[in-house]
Amino acid sequence: MKKVALFVSLVFLFISGDISAQLCGGGILQFYILTLNGSEPIDFEYELFTASDSLVQKKVYDVLDKYSIERYERAFNETGFEIAKQTAEEISNPQDEKRTIQLDKFIANSGLSRKGKVKELLEFKTYELVGTPVILKISAKGKSIYILGNFFGNCDRISTLLWTDRFRWIR
Repeated sequence: MKKVALFVSLVFLFISGDISAQLCGGGILQFYILTLNGSEPIDFEYELFTASDSLVQKKVYDVLDKYSIERYERAFNETGFEIAKQTAEEISNPQDEKRTIQLDKFIANSGLSRKGKVKELLEFKTYELVGTPVILKISAKGKSIYILGNFFGNCDRISTLLWTDRFRWIR
């Protein structure tokens, strides 16, 4: 009987060795949009778009070297990164009904809408195992920035966009 128990324990240990536990299950991404020197917050417009995995790979990642890919993947999952308007238009995929339904569900769970106005904070409810590319467009005073990121994935985190005459990310 002891040999059977030992054998079962060893088999269980061997099988469970490759199993990894979840880190958090999900959380909140607080995406701040700040202006310089404590100037009065302005009304920012935001809009969320679906992005195609294959088009993101083709238009964004296939043109990067290995070092840049690692850096951009980290940024994609933590803060997002700026992309050109043309790239945003090329990788956006509103015809993907499954992805659109999924994005609408994530948006609703976050208490957001596909487009709206915000003073300085967007909060996204996140799910640890989600890795969906989303395009966030932020506009104010006739200027826009497009950010590609995994806004509904991973754990708690904070991302900050400093809004100036030129756009800069800060952490």
